This record gives sequence, structure tokens and C-alpha cells, in this order.
Amino acid sequence: MMNNTLKCVIVDDEPIARTIIEKYSTLIPFLEVVSSCEDAIDALSYISNNPVDIIFSDIKMPNISGLEFVKSLKNKPAVILITAHSEYAIDGFDIGVVDFISKPFEFNRFVLAVNRAQDYLKKNTITETKTDVIFIKSKGTSKLVKISVEDIIYIEVIKDYLKIVTKTEQYMMLMTIKGIEKLLNPNHFFKTHRSFIINIDAIHSFSGNIIEMNNASEIPIVQSKKEELFIKLNISK
Repeated sequence: MMNNTLKCVIVDDEPIARTIIEKYSTLIPFLEVVSSCEDAIDALSYISNNPVDIIFSDIKMPNISGLEFVKSLKNKPAVILITAHSEYAIDGFDIGVVDFISKPFEFNRFVLAVNRAQDYLKKNTITETKTDVIFIKSKGTSKLVKISVEDIIYIEVIKDYLKIVTKTEQYMMLMTIKGIEKLLNPNHFFKTHRSFIINIDAIHSFSGNIIEMNNASEIPIVQSKKEELFIKLNISK
């Protein structure tokens, strides 16, 4: 978020609905509508190349529904669903939307949703990296070793230890997988299995429920996690 301005994208196949959201947005000083799209395909094209803080999206749209659109987002901003189909409210909240507005709606309801989105962004915005380096005490030595996080290819649980595999070395350290997860940015690291975390930037290929990494290591991924990872990477099955 730059200069406290929240960049917004509107996605609705109804021109009147887009106009109303645009009008309401101009009445809120910290909102800036950077794109107004009539379908999810145009919105995805814009979002993939530009930073966005809030998405206002309809649900019933041609080609890709609002729900499928939200599920496909790799790095999800605050999403507010605005629709005449209130029966989809539970589905919307299940995929992590901030608010659900039923059409028609008044300005005060719009303001409430925007305030919720602003609070969400303050609490959940993730910086590009949590940390650039980590220091570990390698098994069998008292020496602290500095590891560049971006060099990590994967992490594996082995009994009470973690095996950290980097581009050039392997290390064994005494720490839980939950402990190291707190040090890693979820934009770049993904837990594929209860015993494995991978650097998604080091993925080479997929084969069934196996991920081949850039160093030729083969990492298992459970089916539910595979579906989640594909959505995160914007991969169509």
C-alpha cells in the first residue's frame, strides 16, 4: 500500500453495477480504482501484472464465476463479493473473502465493507520476505551457520531434527517444522506434507503426487495440498 492509498479492482459484468462501485469509491479518499473489468479473465490479466489491495467482485459472471476467480488468486488481496445471489455467502467466506454485500446496497454498507478490508490488510499484509537469512546450530557442532533463505530448496523432518537442503549444502538442526515455518515467507515456501516444506521458486516439475525440485530431489505432496498449491501457482489442471 503506497501513501495509504488502497488500489482497487472492480469485476462485474453489469455496467451499472461497476458504475455504482466506481462512484462510491470516489467518495472514499483512500480508495483508488485502478481497473474496472467486465469479466474475471480481464481482471486476472491486470492483477498478474499490477499490485492490488482490494477486489470488488460479482459472483455470477460469464466464463469464470466470482468464486472460481477468487480461488485462483495466487496472492490474495482483500476480496469483497458484491452480488444479488446471497445464497453464496457461506461459500464466499469459506474461501476467505473479507465481506459479502447483497445487491442493491447503500453507500453506508459499502463503507463498512471497505473498513473491514482495511482492517484485514493491516493485520494480514505479508512483507516480501519475513527474513533474508536464518542462523542455525548444526547437529554435532556449537557453530552457528548463516543460511540465505532463498538458497533453501526444501526442508525435511527426520525424527527430532530438520534436514535443510540448500543449493550447495545440507544441514541438520534441532527444531520443529512449525518453528521454522514461522521464519519463512508463505509467498515462497509451501508445506506439501507433514514432513516437507519446499521453496516454490525451486520447483522443476510435477509428476502425479511427486514434485521434482531443481536439484533433482523428489518431494511427496498429498492430494489436497497439491490442489492448494496449483491454485497458489495459478496452474490449471
